[in-house]
Amino acid sequence: MEAAVMGSHPRFLQQYQVTLVLLLCYLAVFETWTELPREAVIQTAVGVPVAMLLFCLWHLKSGYFHNFVDFLVHLAIPLDVALEGLLIPYHDDRGFLLCALAFALVLVPYRVLLVSRQNEQGRR
Repeated sequence: MEAAVMGSHPRFLQQYQVTLVLLLCYLAVFETWTELPREAVIQTAVGVPVAMLLFCLWHLKSGYFHNFVDFLVHLAIPLDVALEGLLIPYHDDRGFLLCALAFALVLVPYRVLLVSRQNEQGRR
């Protein structure tokens, strides 16, 4: 399984680029929300998830996702951004870091498993 994560940087980035971008966007959005007024939070709670969704759809067409479940698991991130921004009025703490950790603990091992399975099938 280490071979699926380790290795040359271009291959690693190719296999995990969407996951990393989504997690970084998630962190950036929530960090920004701690300083924004409510109206700006609502605007970004609509705009940013739409951009994230388009990013995922573009990578769906390019074959990044191993299966539909992989795609759906990644869509949980923009969905969470939209729901939290629209439904929760205040974002003045760092609780989002635990959510980001939870997403990482689900997405990264699942992605590592899929990549390692793909690598095993390629060796057969």
